[in-house]
Amino acid sequence: MNRRRSWERFSAVSWVGEVLGVERVPIEFSSKDGQHSVSLGDRGKVSVENVVPFGSETGEPARLTRIFHPVGTELDIAKSADDSALSAFGIDLDIAGRSGFSTRFSWAA
Repeated sequence: MNRRRSWERFSAVSWVGEVLGVERVPIEFSSKDGQHSVSLGDRGKVSVENVVPFGSETGEPARLTRIFHPVGTELDIAKSADDSALSAFGIDLDIAGRSGFSTRFSWAA
């Protein structure tokens, strides 16, 4: 079986076990100089900073390429900020200091 085709059967939807609900909240997004942040109303904030390898002459972040991921095949490696946490539907996620990723995207309605 072709490995590429076997991955195509999976989607982000198949990763969701149970939908607990939907909420409408204001979203604020910022991205500058390798620091990326999204705030979700009073539900929380997730911030990451790209990891630049020691000795990098270009200042480019460490990058995963040619991978399978729902957001794209190339991701910059990042670390979440100390204030990264989310709270919704009775679930509290403290994701401070964890691994993260960033990538370019275009979101249009």
